[in-house]
Amino acid sequence: MPLNFLIVELIEKHKVGRTEKICMSCERFDVKTKEEATSECIDCSDALCLTCTRCHESSKPSSNHEIVPISDFSKEGYMYALKSFSKNMCPEHKNKELELFFVYHYFPCCSKSVSIKHRKCENVLTIEEAVKKNSVSKTQNEVSALLDDFETVLESERSSLVDMEAIYVNEMQKCTFFWKNFQQKIEELKNKSTKECQKVFNSEKSKLEFTIRDVENRKKEVTNTKQILEVTLREASDVQLLIEVQKLNGNIEKQLRKFETSVETYKIKNSFAKVLR
Repeated sequence: MPLNFLIVELIEKHKVGRTEKICMSCERFDVKTKEEATSECIDCSDALCLTCTRCHESSKPSSNHEIVPISDFSKEGYMYALKSFSKNMCPEHKNKELELFFVYHYFPCCSKSVSIKHRKCENVLTIEEAVKKNSVSKTQNEVSALLDDFETVLESERSSLVDMEAIYVNEMQKCTFFWKNFQQKIEELKNKSTKECQKVFNSEKSKLEFTIRDVENRKKEVTNTKQILEVTLREASDVQLLIEVQKLNGNIEKQLRKFETSVETYKIKNSFAKVLR
């Protein structure tokens, strides 16, 4: 990606304008003990300590740079910043201003870079020619159109979100109504099943209680027959015994026939099973 000189300049201006005044040259070389800046180089946009200021002034490439006390820069910082920003320096040769623009590489450089690295490159323009050829208005229109497209998409998505939330609320209401109605139906079925089970229980209970009473009464009759038989065997004559035994046999046969036709209690389970189906 080509170097974005605007961003680089803005970063450097931010460093110069920060509250803590640290020597940017010491900071760049990662000196452990960073000195406090006393001067500002307008051409390089550097805050410099006393030692780095002397080195800067004694170096041939930067000997003609404008260096001002940091207190003066604070007073007239805006004007100095504009002056510095107007100077676009070559990233490879710091003492050379950007003069030419390579259309193929889409990259600006100084004349020294042309002679060293780009001698075979064609379609080279001056910075002034490149600025004239480049349609800023076209770029502005494209940026505006792109922003309009983004806004259209955002409006559509926001509208979709609102519609989705409305659908969600509606579906949640349906869901709540369904489960409420479903629970109500289950409760109704539960009550119906409970009542039917109670009804079956009461009916079968009555039948069994009747059967129990009937069996108890017949048992009493058989017990009475036994007692009569015992007395007859002990007290009666043979003729009386014969007659009484015949009578008792008739009663016993009668009780046996009734016993065989008694209610079978296991049928009650089938009655409950029908209710729960």
